[in-house]
Amino acid sequence: MKVYSKRIASQLISNSQLTDLYLSVRILYEQQFRIIKIMGRFGVTRMLSKGVKVTIAGSVTNFFIGTFYSWSVFADGLIYDLNWSKAEASLPYTVEVFIFAMMMFFAGRFQDKIGAQKGVTISGLITGVSFLLCAIHPTPLSLTIFFGVLFGTGAAFGYASVTPAAMKWFPPEKRGLITGIVVMSLGAGSLLWPPLLHLLIDTFGVIKTFFLWGL
Repeated sequence: MKVYSKRIASQLISNSQLTDLYLSVRILYEQQFRIIKIMGRFGVTRMLSKGVKVTIAGSVTNFFIGTFYSWSVFADGLIYDLNWSKAEASLPYTVEVFIFAMMMFFAGRFQDKIGAQKGVTISGLITGVSFLLCAIHPTPLSLTIFFGVLFGTGAAFGYASVTPAAMKWFPPEKRGLITGIVVMSLGAGSLLWPPLLHLLIDTFGVIKTFFLWGL
């Protein structure tokens, strides 16, 4: 127990490291906003139809939700940094997949009533908070609840909101293509996120990576 506590303590985020992470994320967001403004000045966003914009937004949302396919990277970090067993490290993902599937029904009904935009907003808040909580209290039971239950619920709300919203803007003969594009981005996340997560975990440790990912 003392060894486990020492390993957690060694992973905790100091104030200076927290500031550095915050500044890095802030710079990233500012750069993204600059790109959007530049696109607006040249009329790029005006050239895109409403349906294309919704499809792009849905694809981006699913791309970030696809993080859960990269849980094996987090699991390796938990095993190496915190001395978890393989069973303990895999349980949060097992629960997440189950909750994700079960909550799709409720998330779909919820999207029909309040709209896709609010559904995606709720999804972003829930999934972000779930990773922050994983960083604050990294125990097997806590991560099963925070990632398994909480993230699984948030991911279901996001996934159930974006595909129907994109399909509504296209005629029937194009809806199959649009569905494929939006859903494809979910799988694309499983290809592109693992290398970045490996780099972050090797650099900062798994707990700090949880925190950074929650931002």
